[in-house]
Amino acid sequence: MKKRFLAAVMAAVVTLGALTGCGSSSESASAGTSSSGQRTVEDIKAAGKLKVGAKSDTVNIGMINTATGEYEGYDIDVAYEMAAKIFDCTYDEAVANKLCEFTSVTAKTRGGLLDNGELDCVIASFTVTDERKKSWNFTQQYRLEPVTFMVSKDSGAKTLADMDGFVIGVGQGTTTAELIEQYAKDKGIDVNYEVQDFQYISDGVAALKTGQIDAYSVDRTGLIAYMDDSMIAQGTHGFASGDMGDISMMWPTVEIGTAGFSGTIHGKDFKTADPVQAFEIPARYFADAIEELLSAGGAAAWKIKEAFRPIMSKTDYLEKLDSLNKSTNFIYSKGE
Repeated sequence: MKKRFLAAVMAAVVTLGALTGCGSSSESASAGTSSSGQRTVEDIKAAGKLKVGAKSDTVNIGMINTATGEYEGYDIDVAYEMAAKIFDCTYDEAVANKLCEFTSVTAKTRGGLLDNGELDCVIASFTVTDERKKSWNFTQQYRLEPVTFMVSKDSGAKTLADMDGFVIGVGQGTTTAELIEQYAKDKGIDVNYEVQDFQYISDGVAALKTGQIDAYSVDRTGLIAYMDDSMIAQGTHGFASGDMGDISMMWPTVEIGTAGFSGTIHGKDFKTADPVQAFEIPARYFADAIEELLSAGGAAAWKIKEAFRPIMSKTDYLEKLDSLNKSTNFIYSKGE
């Protein structure tokens, strides 16, 4: 499903001359040059392997299949597409010949492994910040992820404002704590909380379920795989009239976040910056998604439908939209 879409993204990567890796909430981290002790593209070609730092515990993004011992997921596909460009072969050939050598990384370990030359690139939810740009090169973003809170249904928490006195778990070495703090500041939310960090998502989720922490916050994709009937993820959907994010509260939808725009969403400065990134690539992604969902008698679509748990009823959804449409603060705060 992702191959043709990713090929379009990765075609621009290798032409940069410096090998780059990729990430989630914003963009992607990279390898350096031989002058800094790190390998160039020519070095990698000569060695016959692309050394990639990837997640090993995030379902559908980067994980180790316990049955085969192989890395699988979206980011792994990106890595093999990159290897295919470097070694001038097809994606399938890159996979068959194992042209990628994967190392499990976390937000805490990935930077050091890049710096000491053990990795050529990191493809593991590497958010771009001005500070990180001082140390590493980044590609254009290829995947956007909202930061999400997982809480117990019994907690009663529906927004950050409800988390006064909470202990909030975050990933070690991530930007999540800073993002939460900035969000509270931007929204004028007066809330006091403690932060506790965890190396792996599974550790944070376990701490939440045992009561060690009151909420756990990380990228949405990382959390959804750990959901069960006792938990609820807050912040996984957006409210904006006409957005697919609304409908996804009641039934499964295909929802895409991509690059190609600049400015503030719904703001006066919002505009298209790159038509290919903004429109062409998402259209290809939708086409591939539909093809996979409908293949084999719609097996994939039925599997998603059967596992889906609605967040709200149609009545609740319409009432929520009505309340938001009456909120001038919600509608205009970004644009004015």
